[in-house]
Amino acid sequence: MPRRGARIADHLESIIELINGRAAVYFPSYAIMHEVVKAANFDLPIVLEERHTKIVDLLRFLKPNEQCVIFVVSRCKMSEGVDMSLNGRSMLSDVTAVGLPYPKRTELQTALVKYFREKFGNKSMEYTNGIPCLSVLAQSAGKLLRSPEDKGIIVMMDGRAARMFKQKLLKDWREDMKAHYDIEKLSERIRTSLVVINFYVCASSN
Repeated sequence: MPRRGARIADHLESIIELINGRAAVYFPSYAIMHEVVKAANFDLPIVLEERHTKIVDLLRFLKPNEQCVIFVVSRCKMSEGVDMSLNGRSMLSDVTAVGLPYPKRTELQTALVKYFREKFGNKSMEYTNGIPCLSVLAQSAGKLLRSPEDKGIIVMMDGRAARMFKQKLLKDWREDMKAHYDIEKLSERIRTSLVVINFYVCASSN
């Protein structure tokens, strides 16, 4: 994981240095988030979501820091229970999901898969993994989309998002999303983009 953490950190640095605003990075777990943070070197104010972090603390950090990075964990309170907007507009300019946020393999999740398999057959994995994953992605992306005037980029840092999983995405996402496995090409597209509406891209974290 240390090598992968360093690679993800490098990719995040390349993306976020091009963002003139606030960036939110969503991780699949606290462990991965901390591994990446150890390897990252941002010249910006940073805050990490911890289990004891309060929503009010995050908002107090965001409001005065017009250029900053927040590291949060998918499926936790900062990804689902906080509105990162001010006067009806999103405070974010970038949302990056590091990996697709599939549910964790717990005993409860295993039991749920078994139940849905008995009830829905080959649709069970879609109902227990695919749809929940899409829901979390939509919640994360929605932090950037609070009004028609909001603009920015959304990065899904997982190569699977450009393959079969892409067909599960919303139609607008599929039409707008551009896949880049080379971080330099992705950075160049962000740097030269003249799009004034939301721009969806896909990169690999591998």
